[in-house]
Amino acid sequence: MAARSDRHLDEIYAAPLAEFTRSRDRVAKHLVDAGRQAEANQIKRLRKPSAPLWVVNQLARRDPAMLGRFIEAVDRLKRAHQKGAGQVGHATTDQRAALAALLERAEGIMASAGLTPAPATTQRISTTLLGAAADRQLQRDLRQGRLAEEQAGPGFEVLAGAHLRPLPAAPARAEQPRGRREREAQQRAEQAHRVRQLEQVAARHRRAAAAAASQAEELDRKAQALRQRGDQERTAADEAEREARRLRQETGRPDG
Repeated sequence: MAARSDRHLDEIYAAPLAEFTRSRDRVAKHLVDAGRQAEANQIKRLRKPSAPLWVVNQLARRDPAMLGRFIEAVDRLKRAHQKGAGQVGHATTDQRAALAALLERAEGIMASAGLTPAPATTQRISTTLLGAAADRQLQRDLRQGRLAEEQAGPGFEVLAGAHLRPLPAAPARAEQPRGRREREAQQRAEQAHRVRQLEQVAARHRRAAAAAASQAEELDRKAQALRQRGDQERTAADEAEREARRLRQETGRPDG
């Protein structure tokens, strides 16, 4: 039963975004015809995903290895937070690199599907990837490309885990400023990373815009050449018609 249900879910979630509803209804009808009404009812409750959610699910299907590396990087970052700040830096770098690779792949998926890779869409994809990867209960759906909803980004407490290792005893006056400085440094690092991400997205859009402009210019040149050819063909047609009329008139004249 589970294997058949998984096959039906894969069929639905693998469909192009515009075909999701049609695919869902087709599977539900098949289940009804097969006498599996309960399963059909579950299928009918599936909602069409948003564009960012659809892209996240496609990542699992088109590049599961890359997605797996990202989930592992998030897990390592959570463990690093539990063990202490000494291991957080390297784990954070790995997690961000894995996320950046996934976002670049996501933009390719959007482009191939005719979707606009706008910064707001990319941000929603990023947030959903982080939120699902940080949640043990959602990781399975993420890996299988069956997430049903967009996710909120995980907070520090999620990455740190439910049970934090106690910090070494130290005077409160010395510890509080240090903790605040670490948080501020982390926030600055995250903001700088986000700035770099947005600059990369902007650069990709500018390259795409330049390519589109170049293509438009080439199309304009081709259109102008076609218009000129059309004018020439019409002129030739006019001349041929005039010659035909002249010949008809000559043929119709009485012999002298």
